[in-house]
Formats: sequence, C-alpha cells, structure tokens
Amino acid sequence: MIELPRCPRCRERVVQKSLDGKVRIRSNLIAFGAHGAEAICRKCGAAVPVDLEIGGGLKKALQAEGWPRLIVRRKVVDEGKSDT
Repeated sequence: MIELPRCPRCRERVVQKSLDGKVRIRSNLIAFGAHGAEAICRKCGAAVPVDLEIGGGLKKALQAEGWPRLIVRRKVVDEGKSDT
C-alpha cells in the first residue's frame, strides 16, 4: 500500500483518499515550480512535495513568460444576501 504524503513538520494529512476513491489534496495553496509541485500545509504552513504535473500547453505558456512558479489558490465565494 502506498503511503499518502503528510506534512514533514506537524504530520498533518495533506493528501487523503475518500471512500468514493477520489484523492483529495487538503491545502489552500498549491505551487508548481521547476522542482515539482508543493502543497502548503493548512495547519503549520510547511511546504509538502506532492507528485502532480501540469499539462504541456500551460507548462509552455509559463516558460515563455519566464514565470518561475505557478501558484493556485482556493477561492472562497460568499453566498450571503445581496443588497439589490
């Protein structure tokens, strides 16, 4: 059985497999760089290496722009009442 990555600092689970078979990354931020992808631990903020890859088209676009890193953040949408 493959052990899913945990935070090296606090041992919090960063990657979990749900009962329906989906693998979930429990992080608000994922960074893609030259050395691979890192998920940021929600508990302590440590960088946790994860085995992810972005597609070829996006990778070429980022290299053409000279960006050293792509950061993906979770967006939280407020569904409260509007004043209209």
